[in-house]
This record gives sequence, C-alpha cells and structure tokens, in this order.
Amino acid sequence: MDCVFRDLDASLRELGVGDMGVPKRMKKIAHVFYSRAPAYDAVLDQRDDARLAAVLAEHFDAAPEALRGLTRYALAAETALAATSLEAFLHDGPSLPSPAAFAEEAAR
Repeated sequence: MDCVFRDLDASLRELGVGDMGVPKRMKKIAHVFYSRAPAYDAVLDQRDDARLAAVLAEHFDAAPEALRGLTRYALAAETALAATSLEAFLHDGPSLPSPAAFAEEAAR
C-alpha cells in the first residue's frame, strides 16, 4: 500500500495540488481506505456476492443491483490475486481478469 499511496501523492502533485494541500488530501484518502478495507476484507473472505454488493452500495451510494458487475469483478480479481505467488506478483505484476466481461454482464 505504500507504493499506491506514494503514487497517489505524486499524482496529486502532477495535477497541480500545492505542497500545503497534498498532505491534507492524502490524510483523507488514507482515512477512507483504511476505514473501508476491513469491511471489504470480511465479505471477500466469505465470498458472499450479495453481501459484497450491499457493502459496495453503501460506499458508492448506489443500489446493490447496479453494482453486480463490480461485485463479480472484485471476487474474480481476489481469486486471481490469491492464486498468484509472491514471486510471480513481484516479477510479472498482478494478473487480473479483464473488466470488459464484467461490464457486459452488468449491462444485461
């Protein structure tokens, strides 16, 4: 997560956020991430797509049915990441499913 937050910090600076504004925004981003991560972890561990859709709906202010594709993608991505060894992840990067198939499913 350190790499992700460093990249977010750099992106904010590239977007023109001043040196005084970056720490405040990063603090808000970190708070949102670390407050939501335990809820996502719990439902991902249970592999309960209905509950995951409900948790995502709370955070995205949307109906769970509207998040069906995102829910299925999150579960598939978690499965793919869990099946990847640390060595392969560090060497090749994450191997994630294509979001396109899940977007088509959500449109149906």
